[in-house]
Amino acid sequence: MAAVFPHRGDISSVERLTISFGLSIALIPLVGLILSNTPWGIRLDTLTIALAVSVVGAAAVAFTRRRILKPGQRFNVHTDVGFIRGLTFAALSVGMVITLAIVFQIRPQFTAMYLLGAEGQMEAFPNFLTPGEPFSVTIAVENRERRAQSYLLDVHVGEESVSSLEVPRIARAESWQKDVALWAPERPGRHRLTFELFRQGRPEVYRQVHLELMVVASADQDRP
Repeated sequence: MAAVFPHRGDISSVERLTISFGLSIALIPLVGLILSNTPWGIRLDTLTIALAVSVVGAAAVAFTRRRILKPGQRFNVHTDVGFIRGLTFAALSVGMVITLAIVFQIRPQFTAMYLLGAEGQMEAFPNFLTPGEPFSVTIAVENRERRAQSYLLDVHVGEESVSSLEVPRIARAESWQKDVALWAPERPGRHRLTFELFRQGRPEVYRQVHLELMVVASADQDRP
């Protein structure tokens, strides 16, 4: 902010503080996006170095621009009472939120469900099959709720239910995996394989995952 608005009268103290926090939040995903398109990738060390370079670079620009102004015209944190008050209030608020999160152990509650292909990877799914060809898909469920949960799993091809099984009770912060044996539909064409997860005793679908299947007429037919 000092690099963009070096003059003390450019914007008010409240605006300067608010935009500073907004830029801080926006800077990390922007740097991460840039790093994701480089050979170094997104890691703790590369992200730390990139953020440090960004801060030092902005500080150098701010120093240069402030040197052009007279001392009385430069924005100065130590003499801006409104900015100091706002910064103090913001720091106390963040500290209070962190303290409450630690004391009450506030954690997000959710159940994750996903599919795994060959070698336990989220890829290489059996997308292209012949009519009636057997295949298997590994289904994984992670319980991130506050307590142990029981689930029911239904598998559909289009509107037709092809498999249903009861998921054993999963303890909190634990996961469950199972290879589900299935068969390709007899009718060639594109089909949607749907996995629906229900919480025990609840009629509504809690989680849902789709997998597109292409059934070809024969094994000799060209596959993309």
